[in-house]
Amino acid sequence: MAEKILNEEEFSQYLTAEDKDAFLLEKWTQKECIFKRSDERAYSPKQTNTLANKTFSRRITIGKEEYLLSVASDDIEKFRLHENIHL
Repeated sequence: MAEKILNEEEFSQYLTAEDKDAFLLEKWTQKECIFKRSDERAYSPKQTNTLANKTFSRRITIGKEEYLLSVASDDIEKFRLHENIHL
């Protein structure tokens, strides 16, 4: 799956990632939010560069379920300020 959705630079980071599943999940959710923010009509994950876009990801727990929240924004720092997200 990694070879199908990651570009070359992302893939090289993936190869050295301690938790490859977590890395891949984070990149996938970042690519989704970048796409949703764009004007593109077709989703092409390998062409979506998470390293060239401002994204932020955080694991959150709602009840007993854990989720990965990813955001793409020009002003990503305002999301980084909220270290503890409780829902």
